[in-house]
Amino acid sequence: MPKDKDLDKVKEIIENSGNTFHCNVLKYLQEKDWTVLISPYYNDNVSNKPREIDLIAEKAFDAKNAHGRFMGTVNVKLFIECKYIPQKTVFWFHDKDMQKAEDLVLQTTPARRDNMYTKQFHYLEGAESVAKLFADGKKQNVEKEIFYKALNQSLNAMVYYRNKESIITPPWPRSQHYLYC
Repeated sequence: MPKDKDLDKVKEIIENSGNTFHCNVLKYLQEKDWTVLISPYYNDNVSNKPREIDLIAEKAFDAKNAHGRFMGTVNVKLFIECKYIPQKTVFWFHDKDMQKAEDLVLQTTPARRDNMYTKQFHYLEGAESVAKLFADGKKQNVEKEIFYKALNQSLNAMVYYRNKESIITPPWPRSQHYLYC
C-alpha cells in the first residue's frame, strides 16, 4: 500500500475514534489549571474487572473563614467520560423532588435547614426539572446505551477512588486543613 493511502487510513482512524474530543477536554482542563490523570484504571466492584475512565481532574480552591483568613483548600475531583455519540438520544424530564434534594444537601454538607444560604445551594437553585430517563435510537438493552455506560463508569471510578489521596502535588509547606469533595 502506498504511503499516502496509509496516512489517509491513519487520519480516518483518528477522526472516527473520538480521541480528538478526549484530547480537547484534557487540554481545556489543563489550561484552567486542573491536574489531570489520563485514562487511569480502576477495579469495577460489580464485575471485579479492571476498567478505565477517560479522565480524572482535580483542582484545589482556597477556603477562607468569614474574616478572609485562609483555612485550607477544598479539592474538587471530576470523573469524566468523553463519549462519541453517533445516534440521536432522547431525555425525559420530570419535576425535581425539592424535599429530597434539600435532604441530600443537609445530609452531605455542613448546611443547616434554618440557614438562609441553604436554599441557594446549587442542588436546590436553578432548574425545576431534571433528566430522569434516556434512550438512544439503537433499541438495545439499557446497559449498552452510551449515557448509561458513561454514568456507570464515572460512578464506579468515583467509588473506587473515593478514599485515594489527592492527585494534586501538595504545596509546601503543606497546610494541615484540606477538605475533599
